[in-house]
Amino acid sequence: MLQNYYERPDVLRLGAEPARTWYLPEDPSATVCLNGVWDFSWFGSVEDVPETIGSDPLPNPVKMPVPSVWQHQGFDCPQYTNIRYPIPYDPPYVPRENPCGVYRRTFEWNEDGKRCYLNFDGVDSCYYVWVNGEFVGLGKVSHNNTEFDITAKVVPGENTLTVAVLKWCDATYLEDQDKFRCTGIFRDVYLVIRPQEHLRNVITDGNMHGDVSVRVDYRNEAVPATATLYAPCGCELAKAEIIDGKADFKVENPQLWTAETPTLYTVIIEAAGETIRRRVGLRTIEVKDGVVLVNGLPVLFRGVNRHDSDPYVGPAVDREHVKRDLRIMKEHNVNAIRTSHYPSMPCLYEMADEYGFYVVSESDIEIHGAQTSAPFSNWETQCAQWALLADDPAYHDAIVDRVQRNVLQFRSHSCIVMWSLGNESGYGPNFEDAARWIRATDPTRLVHYEGIYAYSDKFTPDHTVVDTHSRMYTSPADIRDYFAKALDLSERGLRINGAYALWPADAYAPAKIEGDDRPVVKPYILCEFAHAMGNGPGSFEEYWQVFEDYPGMCGGFVWEWCDHAVCVGSKADGTEKMRYGGDFGEFPHDGNFCMDGLVLPDRTPSKALLEFKNVIRPARCTGLTADGKGIVVNSKLDHGDLGEYATLRWQLLEKGVEAASGACDLPSFAPHGTMEIALGLPEVGEDASLLLTWVLKHDTALVKAGHVLGFDQVEITRKAPETAKLTGGDVKLSQHGHVIAVDGETFHYVFDTKLGSFCKMVSHNRPLIDAPMTYNIWRAPTDNDMYLRKQWSAWGYDCAEPRTYGTTCEIKDGCAVIACEVALLPVYRQRAATIHAVYTIDAKGVVSAKLDVERKENAMTLPRFGVRLMMPRAFGKARYLGYGPGESYSDCRCSAYRAQFEAKVGEMESPYLKPQEAGSHWGCDWAELSCACGMTLRVQADAPFSFSASEYTQEELTAKVHIDEIEKCGQTVLCIDYKQNGIGSNSCGPVPEEQYRFDEKKFTFSFSLSPEMRG
Repeated sequence: MLQNYYERPDVLRLGAEPARTWYLPEDPSATVCLNGVWDFSWFGSVEDVPETIGSDPLPNPVKMPVPSVWQHQGFDCPQYTNIRYPIPYDPPYVPRENPCGVYRRTFEWNEDGKRCYLNFDGVDSCYYVWVNGEFVGLGKVSHNNTEFDITAKVVPGENTLTVAVLKWCDATYLEDQDKFRCTGIFRDVYLVIRPQEHLRNVITDGNMHGDVSVRVDYRNEAVPATATLYAPCGCELAKAEIIDGKADFKVENPQLWTAETPTLYTVIIEAAGETIRRRVGLRTIEVKDGVVLVNGLPVLFRGVNRHDSDPYVGPAVDREHVKRDLRIMKEHNVNAIRTSHYPSMPCLYEMADEYGFYVVSESDIEIHGAQTSAPFSNWETQCAQWALLADDPAYHDAIVDRVQRNVLQFRSHSCIVMWSLGNESGYGPNFEDAARWIRATDPTRLVHYEGIYAYSDKFTPDHTVVDTHSRMYTSPADIRDYFAKALDLSERGLRINGAYALWPADAYAPAKIEGDDRPVVKPYILCEFAHAMGNGPGSFEEYWQVFEDYPGMCGGFVWEWCDHAVCVGSKADGTEKMRYGGDFGEFPHDGNFCMDGLVLPDRTPSKALLEFKNVIRPARCTGLTADGKGIVVNSKLDHGDLGEYATLRWQLLEKGVEAASGACDLPSFAPHGTMEIALGLPEVGEDASLLLTWVLKHDTALVKAGHVLGFDQVEITRKAPETAKLTGGDVKLSQHGHVIAVDGETFHYVFDTKLGSFCKMVSHNRPLIDAPMTYNIWRAPTDNDMYLRKQWSAWGYDCAEPRTYGTTCEIKDGCAVIACEVALLPVYRQRAATIHAVYTIDAKGVVSAKLDVERKENAMTLPRFGVRLMMPRAFGKARYLGYGPGESYSDCRCSAYRAQFEAKVGEMESPYLKPQEAGSHWGCDWAELSCACGMTLRVQADAPFSFSASEYTQEELTAKVHIDEIEKCGQTVLCIDYKQNGIGSNSCGPVPEEQYRFDEKKFTFSFSLSPEMRG
């Protein structure tokens, strides 16, 4: 077997070069790509791998693409687990049945007199390297570059490279990130050919004052070197000799780098026959009075957490994958990325510099599984477990090394504004030492770590080593409480910097300014918020209002960018089958908890991304001007000129239909400035609104001019909705047993007194329903309902059946009136609701319903309340006046606006890969379904309501776990809702905000159903 370095945390690597700044010499011939098809042999256990594998023939080799992970190539299986380790918690030991894959390829070497460096940008997890049968070294950090000097091992002509990759090692305990666990050489492999003596580190930096610095060191002896600085336009500004490893430049009137204005200067370093090109952004990030400033101005991070993930290749993404992600982010106004929870591949940092993104570069550390390694009963126990390795001297060097490698490799990238020590790993001396090293090495950036609050009671923390108060999934209300506490401190004469930590009570020791004993409170950042799982998340707007209300709040990063899934093929109709945790027979697993992204696995934007995009749009209208002819606009840009960035298109809508439109350029705007814009709006009617669309003015590197950046809608006048007017006439009533027939000239309805609803509705000889109308309180649980669902089921909301008490019927004013009391009764539970229902049917077949609903005071929040009609499938077209065109809910409607819309029923639902409630439209005045023959059923209410029209029942969506498994019911399912409970983000965050919860104990739902034959 291989020599056991894989259970030695004291062995960080063998034979590898010290970490350096990542760059490649300019000459293309200096880099030899070793990606491609390699030979591969798989062993079920590393103990079966002979020690001589570096020189032995590979047994039963197959072809394996590099980069790739072997779980996507037919070996082993993917495993998704969030917190729990995939192995027993027994550091530094791992299971003896530890799979190992051995890779082999050949390469040519004909560069006598040059040095040959072998580079791996990412290998999961531990790997041994041989060249021509000679052992070269060992690497253990999965998501950082490791470089080996193999000059002494290569020979002229053909050379053989062998790499043995282990699934697990002692470092597995440091790499417990929330993702699919996959193994192999998943990033680029290449040779770098260099002179015998050359530069090693090449560090460039610039600040808002125009200072540009170049710092270098050498492999052994210093070599002559020059640095030339070029302006963004390409013209040469200055040239200097590098003396004692230093060259400095001063730029007059510098063009500054920000995410909105990613202007880059270029430094060309020439030494020993090599040319090294570095891009430099001139920017400064700092904290003043508790506010994060970029170039002296406050900044809000409109951020996302991003993993390397793809349904076809797993984490083995390439440059085009990354560029695609960044393009979609720019299209949706995202300005910041947290590299969760490890450093990204080098090209992301280069592109973030070029295209404009703030980056929180996270070190390759997560130790979350220590938290669940034993049961815990309270916060103190949980913290102590979480900090097991943070306190462990055996893992001190490994933790510090991973932080150092993150900084040393990427410190020349202007996009990086914070270094993150890692994620959810507890706190202890190991992390404190790492933070102190960063502060000493790179004081130009901020230090971030959310896990600083989880530590053993044996450890006295120094919280001054980090620069932010970072939390996850705090509710908007709790953030407001936090800042209210800060205000209280201020009023008592204490120095504050915009925030105050509330929880845990003893976890936050504010920094102090020398000579000032008053506390200095750090800026607040949500490193994760708005868990974007399935339908949701709710309250993006409420979060953003909090972000903008408090200068000490510097924004947040949505969890997360993309759904993680594995594509396992397609159905006969071409539908791809996406699978997640538990679909591969693995244990442990965390189900579909990895399906929590703003984009689907194939990068289709979800409703959540559209919501986020519009919440963080670059401009907002705050109202009409005093004369009602124009608008007041506030720029939401932090640094750029809104007039240069965007133009405006406007539409005047009356009753949801365009009545007038126009477009205009915007004047020059200071960041966060406010201006009045004259539009010359005409006089309007009784139901009018102004729809404003912000449009990109000029092409950018990733997005074309004309791209829609977001919209506002301003209500000018509003007519209250109402139910249909009733017309008296010749209506007949007859009762036969438990059914009541209602007949008119064009309709025949049957009311079932056992159900308390209509079981048959025919108008103009066309059936309107195929099954009895039902009272509807259940929805197919969303992912964000996962905890509420248990309570809803405990209250019997998923199995409540109607029971009626005393039905009456009469003819009154030429209309039939049917009244009854209906209880919704779950088996063995108390009443879910009591409904006092009155249905009035007029001579045209219009049904006016008045439902007075009562619930017990202690009743649980309702999923929804309304009625469901199972209509013939021919009713396949929907029109409505409400919030669209996409789905909308009470706390998820920022991507929708109020207008008249049309849609096909089969196209009204979002494609959530785990089936759940979808396709509702909130705030409707009316909605109608029609079929090709002209038969139409119109729904109206006396207050805005929600409706959905679907090909699937909520029972089917509740029962199935994959979208490719759901079956159409053969009918059009029309749900008419008085209200639905808000969506929230409770899968890993707060329940819906109080104003969006369906907690009403008494309410009335009045609506009408109007059939009509048209055309």
